[in-house]
Amino acid sequence: LNHNRRTFLRYFAVTPPLLIAAGKAFGQAGAVPAKPAAAPQTGNKWLPDSDPVAKALGYVSDATKAERLKKGDTEGKDQLCSGCQMYTKLDPIDGQEAGKCLMMPAGAVHPGGWCKSWVKKA
Repeated sequence: LNHNRRTFLRYFAVTPPLLIAAGKAFGQAGAVPAKPAAAPQTGNKWLPDSDPVAKALGYVSDATKAERLKKGDTEGKDQLCSGCQMYTKLDPIDGQEAGKCLMMPAGAVHPGGWCKSWVKKA
């Protein structure tokens, strides 16, 4: 084999990073994977009015206070969080029915609420 200085330097430059990467990979082989971050808990508090996502979606806890236009075959008056595809019922909060909205994970929403992302439950 003909080893010249250029070949030596090429291998020398690549070998240490490969050894470090291999050491890290084998060092973590028996490690327990980190637990994924828990989804935000929404069942214990109402969505705050100051929530930026709620504001961007025009969320109101009382749908009668929102201008709701007809969407598809659903009249505006019939568009409520409880009838939205993104709504899941939760345990009551302060004795009131509450729900989780996929669009607004920062807190629970009122079933009689509304936002611009309303989609008829299938």
